[in-house]
Amino acid sequence: MSVLLALLACGMLGGDGPMRGEAALRVELEGSGPTAATDGPILVTRLEKLGATATSTAPSPDRISLAITQIRDGQALQLAIRPNRLEVAFPDGQTLTSADIASAEAAPDEMTGQPRVNATFTDAGGRRFCELTRAAVGKPIPIRVDGVELSAPIVREPICGGRMSVMMGGASTNAMDEAHALAVALGTPVLGSDWILAVIE
Repeated sequence: MSVLLALLACGMLGGDGPMRGEAALRVELEGSGPTAATDGPILVTRLEKLGATATSTAPSPDRISLAITQIRDGQALQLAIRPNRLEVAFPDGQTLTSADIASAEAAPDEMTGQPRVNATFTDAGGRRFCELTRAAVGKPIPIRVDGVELSAPIVREPICGGRMSVMMGGASTNAMDEAHALAVALGTPVLGSDWILAVIE
């Protein structure tokens, strides 16, 4: 991953400022399963929502080849290929996941400026969230992304509006980028495999 960041930092993609060059960056990804045909288009959608232009091919079931232009920086690619799997855990062992989210958007918190992701549940997900928060009043519900706990808010009352907010890290530019990438991931289908960078050209 550091090779990609160094490449972008040196301006090898051309252009000025935020590295919006016309030359294509070719990236090969290796996956943990044979889902390249379905995951490739999802990754293209994520990259485009993060400001890049991309196309994908699947040389084999567990390999994706991406051609990317107009990429802002290496962070966009790093964030796009992360699974960004959301899990909201309840005291009785039940969970809500990324599959229960219909849409999401990133925004700074109006009071603190801290980045957050505002997520809207599917109809079924919203009903379950209402029922589960009703049973969890007074208890914490850990919110995790890719297994990392972001917060564990205590439920003060049932939340039945079909929406929730996920608070991210600090108010840094990087934290806002991560919030945006999570929102993009939650607004696209869940990746079938985990992907790692294999080749960068």
